[in-house]
Amino acid sequence: MSPNGLRVGPPRGGNFERRAAQARKAEADFIARDPDGGPGQVPATLAKSPRMWVHRWRQRWGVALRVVAKLSELSDAVVSDRVDSFWSYCKHVVAAHPDAVWVNFDETPLWYNQSTGRTNIRRRRLRGRHPVRLVGASSLSRKRITVGLTISTDDALASAVPVFVVFKGATDSRPNTPTWAGVDIPERLSVHWQKRAWMNEDLALEYVALLIQERDRLYGSDRAVVLVWDSFRGHLTAALKALCADNNVIMVVIPRGLTSILQGLDTHVNKAFKAACRR
Repeated sequence: MSPNGLRVGPPRGGNFERRAAQARKAEADFIARDPDGGPGQVPATLAKSPRMWVHRWRQRWGVALRVVAKLSELSDAVVSDRVDSFWSYCKHVVAAHPDAVWVNFDETPLWYNQSTGRTNIRRRRLRGRHPVRLVGASSLSRKRITVGLTISTDDALASAVPVFVVFKGATDSRPNTPTWAGVDIPERLSVHWQKRAWMNEDLALEYVALLIQERDRLYGSDRAVVLVWDSFRGHLTAALKALCADNNVIMVVIPRGLTSILQGLDTHVNKAFKAACRR
């Protein structure tokens, strides 16, 4: 008991002891899992968080944390070896397909504020029997969409491929809601919906199909396209590799952890694009 009579210790009863035992068992199971890439691995960004907190956060949101390599975590020798291997393969592709059109595609998150339709809870009571007046500003909610941009060694192809945009939605179809009722989607946008507003295998297949369609329209199917993008697992599925192989598209994957120095969109375009959107 505290000096003022308030209880500061754990609550009485068997429920607390039972829940504490369950929490200890769950934490022990979490720590005992495979530390080499399995579910028990805590990434560097969450290394300072309690293990039980990370475990509960993943359970609550159904999140599967994937391994991400950062440039700062790689030694100079590893970076040098990966860069040399990447450029050696690029030179091999250039020699084998000298007339190919090179394309670089990358997804980037774009955040914006959206009105929730509610008012911040700030009230002022007037004198007498007048009602309470709401004086708060309109409440805003921070939303995220994903934008996929394309750059190319060929101006015509780069201009023809639409900007790929992914909004949050239950299915990949335009929501039948008042918000979207009066929205006109420009022709230069390829708009999609996904439950987390992010790319997946199906959307990656959709983008490659758009790329092939525009290539065929401009140059025919005999013109090879070299598609350079990162090692996101949605880019490396068997179905996508088969689609590329059947349509004269050569895939070049940037080594993990090196997109900040080898991805043209990351080094020259994405930051300027986001700054223009903020303005």
